[in-house]
Amino acid sequence: MIETSARPQAIAQRSSGYPDIVLIEDNPSDIELIRLALIEAGFQTNIHVAQDSVRAFELMASLATPPRVIVLDLNLPLIKGATILCEIRHGSRWKDVPVVILTSSQAERDIEECIKLGATAYKSKPALFDGYVAFAHSLARYLT
Repeated sequence: MIETSARPQAIAQRSSGYPDIVLIEDNPSDIELIRLALIEAGFQTNIHVAQDSVRAFELMASLATPPRVIVLDLNLPLIKGATILCEIRHGSRWKDVPVVILTSSQAERDIEECIKLGATAYKSKPALFDGYVAFAHSLARYLT
């Protein structure tokens, strides 16, 4: 690793003691895999999901405090993930929040662009569930 619905909603047990994660991902299967991987890795978190850019910006406006980490897909409908990353890094109250790109793209140009735009880390989506669990473990530095 290189370092939805009509309204944004949390899909995890809610507790003020759990760290917040924002997941910007349009694929329901990937959302569920990430949620299950976090549980398998032993993390109790509040996961806030936005399935497109409009919902991502609504979510950013609606949360009282920034999350501990943002997990961002690049291949989103409407506005691409790189544009969302740019918005987060320039002028957002979330500009200092770690942004981990988790995407199907392994293209060198995408990696370079995301690092240039301020991504904290870049990871290709794994093929197997164990890879998602390893990804969840890699988020520990932001969650503990």
